[in-house]
Amino acid sequence: MLYHAAWRKVDNVPKFIRYETDPEGKRLDPIFLDLPGPPYFFAYRDAALKVFPENIFEPTDLTVNGRPVVKFVAQSPDIVPLARDAIGAVETFEADVPYPRRVLIDTGESVQMPKRYVHFDLEVDPSKGMPNEKLADMQIISIATKTNDGEERFFCRDDERAMLNEFINYMTQFPVLCSFNGNHFDWSFLLNRCRRLGIGYEWWDLHVHVDLLAVYKYVLLRRQDRYSLDHIAKEEKLKAQKRTIEIPRLMEYYYSYLDNGDQTLKDYNLDDVRVMHELDQKYQMVSTVFNIAAISHTTVKDLLRVHEQSVKEFNTSVAIDGLILHLSGKRTPRILWKTKEHRELTPEEEEARKEKYAGAHVLDPVPGVHKNVALLDVVSLYPNIIIAGNMGPETYVPEGQNPSPGDIRSPIGRGWFRKEPKSVFAEALESTLKLKADYRKKRDSLPPESEERKAVSAVYEAYKVISNAMYGVMGSDFSRYYSKDVAENITLTGQATLKFLASELERRGYKVILGDTDSVAFTMSILSHSVASTIATELTSKVQDHLEKLSGVRPTLLRLEVDKLCSAMFIQKSDVRESGTKKKYAAFVVWQGQPTFYLLTKGFQVARHDSSQAQKEFQTQGLMLNLSEATMEQKTAFCETWKRRLYAGDLDDKIVMHKGLGKNPDEYRVVPPYLRVGRKLQEEGKTVLHRGDKI
Repeated sequence: MLYHAAWRKVDNVPKFIRYETDPEGKRLDPIFLDLPGPPYFFAYRDAALKVFPENIFEPTDLTVNGRPVVKFVAQSPDIVPLARDAIGAVETFEADVPYPRRVLIDTGESVQMPKRYVHFDLEVDPSKGMPNEKLADMQIISIATKTNDGEERFFCRDDERAMLNEFINYMTQFPVLCSFNGNHFDWSFLLNRCRRLGIGYEWWDLHVHVDLLAVYKYVLLRRQDRYSLDHIAKEEKLKAQKRTIEIPRLMEYYYSYLDNGDQTLKDYNLDDVRVMHELDQKYQMVSTVFNIAAISHTTVKDLLRVHEQSVKEFNTSVAIDGLILHLSGKRTPRILWKTKEHRELTPEEEEARKEKYAGAHVLDPVPGVHKNVALLDVVSLYPNIIIAGNMGPETYVPEGQNPSPGDIRSPIGRGWFRKEPKSVFAEALESTLKLKADYRKKRDSLPPESEERKAVSAVYEAYKVISNAMYGVMGSDFSRYYSKDVAENITLTGQATLKFLASELERRGYKVILGDTDSVAFTMSILSHSVASTIATELTSKVQDHLEKLSGVRPTLLRLEVDKLCSAMFIQKSDVRESGTKKKYAAFVVWQGQPTFYLLTKGFQVARHDSSQAQKEFQTQGLMLNLSEATMEQKTAFCETWKRRLYAGDLDDKIVMHKGLGKNPDEYRVVPPYLRVGRKLQEEGKTVLHRGDKI
């Protein structure tokens, strides 16, 4: 089973490297092969011939923007960037695709998740403060591991080099190593410590490192007030929990373990990998990222951060890129996409980047408390707009050019889209949405705790991540697929859809109280799921009629469904306009036809993860009072009680808040208070600051 691919030169000869496991999941020695195909890219013929003689190119029948295109074929992957830069990246196509990924994209082969992998965690001497993973100048005192099938190990010796060699000898059998926050500590510290001690291990790249914290935050999009392992274990209600010990005494526990077998350090270290293992099993985290890589013909290392220069912890756009390039390469004629440029932008280009395309529409909310509220949702609005309109950068015909008979008129009146051939994005979305629905149906039919359900759920999550991200690459000016016109055709069609829904509901006599992107909320005289479902079905047909009139094609996949029913909804009045505050409401949700006191919130501090616990409790109780139509006297008494508690110091432990670093600490021009606190903690040796950390 292939789990990773790479290339390197051996005796100055480029070799393609296959990293595989045996049927039991054990890592095999790397397989060095002659290149399965030559490295290549495409370029405008006229630009290429200004730099290189014609006989080094392969002619093609392809043209882009009316200009003939040639194919540059190299003997080694490292020649590609040199030739690309000589010609000029702007004159080339797909010259930035790494060679191993190019092989997977062209052959259609995919990586597979190994049957066995291991979670690991380091404990490091804290006597000089928080260890720095870049310096790695403190001793690793122990390492705990737990395999995905439950085998636990503990490494701790009085000779650090001997312990590390023992651990490396053990880990060589595993193709995948999982850490928690390893990008910023365990994995980096391990590599740098081994280099510092002169411990030779040539094949670090044999292993795929998966930082479970990165997967938790950026793939699963799980949000927490803070991301320490002990906090997540409690919030996720895991069986495994981290025990509390005195960290300054860690070296005391270390020597006590060596001298008399005291288990404190061992138990504490193993707690980490037990929590990681359970969290991974709960969400199938490793399986999900391998499935994303498999679907997109990329490698997990392509998707996850693998070096200190990486900014992103997870690169969804790489997955979309792999899938689109794979489908484009199968077309006849082949569809070419421009090379992504990695260079400093000119001031003019930086200014142009600030000109963003039109986004989603938000209706002016109606402030106050509303009873019997139904929320309707347009399922997969943007993907279905893309599919129905055959939208894509390569099918777009701008105003001023001549469309072909049968081409699809832009629903917003800005250009056309070719009806044939099918847009690559439409093709990709049709496939991923169908498979996502199939796997969701299969998942829901399986027993909750079954291994089969877990495996199917991981595939479903992978398709969900990919389908949700598909539209975004057309709206990102960092992407090779960026098109402002196409992106605005999608978003403005979404706006038109939302406005039509609101007007149609009002025409039927319903009061629309809010609308945002792909959902609309209105009040009903009597709250009824069956009535709301009937309205959703009727509006589905009306919206399809409306968009068909605008574009000439019927979006048959587009549909509305009941998202939630609420017995009461509170919308806060805006401070700057007469309407309510946009994207900010609270509601009591109806469950199985019965009203509940479950509080749904959006936009309030109670829903933010940088709010203090006191803010959340105060606002939760206050919102519930509003929704329950409490009297002014009750509200005043409530506020006075909280005021007394605050002044008496009863809330001191609850007014702590956690703020995240959105940039690297040294990139802040204006230093906010929480960064000042972080820098003070760093000076005291209590932390080492990284982008994304919470202080």
